Amino acid sequence: IGDVLMTFCTVENNIAWLLMLLKALFFLFHSFLAPTYALYVLSLNGTIVGRKKRTWLFYWVPAMFIEFFNVINAFLPSDVRPLYTYTVTADGMYVYERGPAAFIFYVVALGYAAYGVFAFIRNIKAMTTKKIFSMSFFMFIMMFFFLLYTGRHYYWHVLLSALGLRKPDKEDGGAANAWAMRLLIFAFIAMFIMITRLGLEWPFALITVALMLMTFVVVSRISAETGLFFIQPRWTIFGLLTAGLGSFAFPPRAQIICGLVCIFLSIDQCQALMPYVTNGLKLCDRTKVSTTKYGWSTLAMYIIAMTIAVAVLLIAVYTWGAPQNMDWSYKRLPTMAFRTALPEILQLEAVGSLEEADALPWWQRISRIMPRENFVGAFVFGIALVWFFSLLRLRVPWWPLHPVMFLLWATYPMEQTCHAFFCGYLIKVCAIRFGSMKLVRKLKPFMVGVIAGELLSAVLFMIFGFIYYLNTGETPKIYRWFPR
Repeated sequence: IGDVLMTFCTVENNIAWLLMLLKALFFLFHSFLAPTYALYVLSLNGTIVGRKKRTWLFYWVPAMFIEFFNVINAFLPSDVRPLYTYTVTADGMYVYERGPAAFIFYVVALGYAAYGVFAFIRNIKAMTTKKIFSMSFFMFIMMFFFLLYTGRHYYWHVLLSALGLRKPDKEDGGAANAWAMRLLIFAFIAMFIMITRLGLEWPFALITVALMLMTFVVVSRISAETGLFFIQPRWTIFGLLTAGLGSFAFPPRAQIICGLVCIFLSIDQCQALMPYVTNGLKLCDRTKVSTTKYGWSTLAMYIIAMTIAVAVLLIAVYTWGAPQNMDWSYKRLPTMAFRTALPEILQLEAVGSLEEADALPWWQRISRIMPRENFVGAFVFGIALVWFFSLLRLRVPWWPLHPVMFLLWATYPMEQTCHAFFCGYLIKVCAIRFGSMKLVRKLKPFMVGVIAGELLSAVLFMIFGFIYYLNTGETPKIYRWFPR
């Protein structure tokens, strides 16, 4: 609604007004009419869901309309942002076992928005983005340690089995999990050695590898427990180390090396491999497929895919050059570590400490740690908040709020998807209330079809872009059917 109102104040031509009207109508359809119509269709004893032609028509029409809107929005001059909500809505509808989590996503978004309105009305200095992300970082750490605590016996037994101090048993996953732990230890040590050889001092290299592992574990846990498929912590390891240690204890040279490592390996966890593998393991467990066979086949496919991807990338870049129209990958990522370190360099130069910070070893700089303002407060508040809610969820059966909501608040994925998951939560609640689980089972083909319909619609418009290029020789306009 805020996006619609802001655009009404900025549009200047008739096309933009028309697109703005279409967008308002789509918001109305998405927020109110689509859930109501879906429940009406499913209440007809499954007659429409059971007929393929009508089902596919019902699937495709909303998705095609929204994709058509996005294409018009891309090819015609307009101040109106595209719509990205329908596939996410369908996925939100598909969150059956995770309905409470979908509700929590929307509650935390509304709560954060209410805090912003309250701070604005009362003229209170609201939390800045850096403070929020610093707090989110400590929330991730607390969630990681809570996962270790709840599974401490299992992890300890697997570690002893991997070290040969205990015989593997079936309760701990047998010899396969022991070998997986050995592989993890070997990979951790190898990564640590490679980063230190790049020039990063060993305490910072150890912290960097540990925090990267922690990030992937927590993101995988969030995906497995909530069904969320678009997750971004929105903080960086090198940025948090700079904020927590200060530019003297963690000098610009270390910031740049750590930044380049993180940019290559862990800058964007929303496309990480580990959450997909985690969900794949769960599917194998449900369908009684051997996880050992799944692991080896996944490793083989990963090696093949990496080989093909590297070859294609090198050929494409050396033949046509890097894609300069992609601001994120062409401009922002390659310079991120240097742009982050530049203010710290200027600050150290201003006080005459740059050469000293670069020359002293880490054990002599460590006494001059200077955390940023409110960093300690973010540490205490973030740790306490996640610990308190995790303890309540573990010890109090009826406790409804999941601590994962604090790990995702004020992030771009939640901004784009929270309302869609809430829509799915409402549909599930209404379906169970008025039609029991029988109606919920009838809902599954509808949701899968909507997802497939929009994906296929996006493929059709990709083909349209290819035909456009063949006929005009120009690169087609970029438009996104997913908020990424």
